[in-house]
Amino acid sequence: MRLNAWHVQICPLQHVWSQTECDEDVLYEIQRFQQALTSMARSLNKGLICFEEVHLPHGRQHCIVECVMVPKEVEMDAPIYFRKAMMEVRIGLL
Repeated sequence: MRLNAWHVQICPLQHVWSQTECDEDVLYEIQRFQQALTSMARSLNKGLICFEEVHLPHGRQHCIVECVMVPKEVEMDAPIYFRKAMMEVRIGLL
């Protein structure tokens, strides 16, 4: 599901749980794509938020890096909201 018209997914060909399991070459390519998307966002006066998800198509784990272009203000505030959400999850687990 796309979050907006500028939502892009980077999908490694390997079936892995996270980027940490990718080969160095694959990780380098993911980082290059993210850098290119960041440059594109900056040229449009926007920000870029990237986060990793794991999908389970046909029972096989697959890491996907979600990249969403957002207004600069949203990008600047995103770490605060992510941190708050993580703290709420942590508190809920205690």
